[in-house]
Parts: sequence; structure tokens; C-alpha cells
Amino acid sequence: GLEKLVEERTLELQREITGRKQAEETLHRISQAVIQSPTSVMITNVDGDIEYVNPAFTNVTGYSFEEVIGKNPRILNSGTHPREYYQALWNTLLSGKTWQADICNRRKSGELYWELQSISPIRNPQGVITHFVAVKVDQTERRLAEVQRLQLALEKEKVVLLRQFIGDISHDLKTPLTIFKTYLYLLERITDPSQYKEKLQVLISTTHHLERVIEDLLTMSRLDGSIDLTLALLNLHSLIYSVDAKMRSLARQKNIQIALELDNSVPPIMADESELERALLNLVENAVKYTPVDGTITIRTHNRDDAVVIEVCDTGQGIDQTDLPHIFERFYRADKARSKENGGTGLGLAIVQKVVDMHSGRVEAESAVGQGSTFRVYLPAIQEG
Repeated sequence: GLEKLVEERTLELQREITGRKQAEETLHRISQAVIQSPTSVMITNVDGDIEYVNPAFTNVTGYSFEEVIGKNPRILNSGTHPREYYQALWNTLLSGKTWQADICNRRKSGELYWELQSISPIRNPQGVITHFVAVKVDQTERRLAEVQRLQLALEKEKVVLLRQFIGDISHDLKTPLTIFKTYLYLLERITDPSQYKEKLQVLISTTHHLERVIEDLLTMSRLDGSIDLTLALLNLHSLIYSVDAKMRSLARQKNIQIALELDNSVPPIMADESELERALLNLVENAVKYTPVDGTITIRTHNRDDAVVIEVCDTGQGIDQTDLPHIFERFYRADKARSKENGGTGLGLAIVQKVVDMHSGRVEAESAVGQGSTFRVYLPAIQEG
């Protein structure tokens, strides 16, 4: 009986040794796979302290093994992601799920790099989470390729816009030049002096239009450049009185009344006076152009939430709903809303939007054919404290 027991125990021990050897070999293979992997691997405890990193991690980050052990992965934080990103990461991991997302990290040298990281919880035999393992694949080249693709698309879009711009502006410049040539030809051949005045008047009017086109082009070009606004505390109502005074003679030509409905509780704003005046002049001039004789234009101000609102309302012909989304586009012309017969350059409202955008505001239009139009400019109110 004793011999049999010894034999059984020997076989049992051999099986254990074989099993242990196999386990050790498997562990060694896994260990070598992690060590030799071209993919970064990092293991942390539940508090997030780093307990292991493989050579690929040290190659990518520039930190040595000794420099990161015991440290928190925050040493790689690039400051690119909001706090919510990391909160979502930890909430996912602590709920026992795997987190996978692109992350922008910072190497020891300070250089930023992108990687796709998958972080999974590691559980002990009792099912309790004891560690987290992060596997990271470098995404920097893919990200750079995406940026280059976007830049290329942007350049192509710029070329298309430039071609469109050249086409639009050449049309705007050719028309008055054709009028010049025609009327100069006629003036040379006029024998009746009474006809001179009529032809000269057309030339003067065309000159003014051409001057306005060039002025608007230069304004748009300047605003597109890297100009800085000269911001100062501004009494909005004083500015509106100035705009009103400058536009009254133009409105009087069509017997249009300009009414002011200004809310005295509207506070001063931080703005560039000359640029904002230009935008408001454009809005009122636009209203005068498209409002018929004996019409009314109303300029209102009021407060709304954390913004100061300026409204320019007219009793004009209104804007068709199909044209309304496009009226702030450069050179956009609708048959009714942006008729060349009214002497528009196609840049007035684009300039308004650009100036308002530069003031961190927004502009919107509300209109219907035959019901007039309302343009609203929202500018940020000065935050107290």
C-alpha cells in the first residue's frame, strides 16, 4: 500500500511540476511578448500609480522605467483634454468596463503626440479590480495625415472662393467701366449742350458706385487680415444718434422716417467705435435701399439675457425665405433682396457680419416678402465683477 501511495504522490508531483513549468513558460512568453511589443503597455494599481511599463512606452514617452514607476500617468498630461474627458475615463474603468479613445499626451521633451489607448481593469480570483492595463497605439502620423488632408481641402476651398471672388468683382467693376465708355462715347458726339448734364449725372453716379465697391472691397480685405479691434467703453445710444444723423439725408430723399426706440437700461459695451459704426451704417443704408417711398425704419435697443440687442426694422419689400439664409454671404444677390438697381455692392451685409463676429456677437435676419425685414445684432454685455 505504501509503495502505491508513493507512486501516486510522485505522479501527482510530476503533474504539478509539469503544470508549473507550462505556466511559467506561458508567463515567460506573455512577458516577452509585452517586453518586445512595439505597442506601449502600462500597468497601474487602482490608485493610478504606475507599476510597470514596457520598453515601447519608454521609447515613445522619453521617460526611463525608473522615472515613471510609482508616478501617476498625469506626467503625460498635455492639457489638451477637458477634465470631463478624464472623469469619463475613470467612471468607465471603475464600473469594470474597458475605455478606448484617442488621447493627446506630452513626451518628456515637451513634444505632443497622439495615441489610441485601450485601458482595461484586471481582476483577482475573487473578481475584485486590483490593477489597470493600458495598451497604446501611436496615432500621430494618422492625425498629421488628417490635418494635412483638412489643410489641402481648405486650400482647395480658398482657390474656389478666390475664383468666385474674381468673377464677382470683375463683373462689379466691368459694369461701371462699360457705362463710362458708353457715356464718354456719347458725350463726344453730343451737339445739344442741354443733354450734357443728364449724361454727366450718370457718370457721377457711376463714379460714386465704383468708389463704394472699391471702399467695401478694401474694408472686407482689411477685416479679413489680422487687424486688432480698438476696444473701449462705448455708449451705444450715442453711436446710434451718430448713425441716425448721418443717414437722415439719404432717408429724406425717399421721405423715409427713421424712428428711434432706445431702452435707457441698456448698459455701455466694449466695442471698436469706428468698426461698429460702419456695421450699423451698412444696416441702416441697406434698410433705406429696400424700403419704398414714405416708409419707416425703426432702430431699437434692449437687453436680452447676457447680451445687448440692436434691431433695425424696415417696412420694405422683405426677403424671400430661399434667399434669407444667404444674405450675409459675400456678393450674394437675390432678384429682390439684393438688386443691383439699388446700387448695392453685395458686400454690405458681409461686412456687418464680419464686424459683429469680431466683437464676439452675432447677427440674424427675420423677414418675409411684403412684410419688411428686421436685422438683430447681439453684442456681449459687460460681465459684472
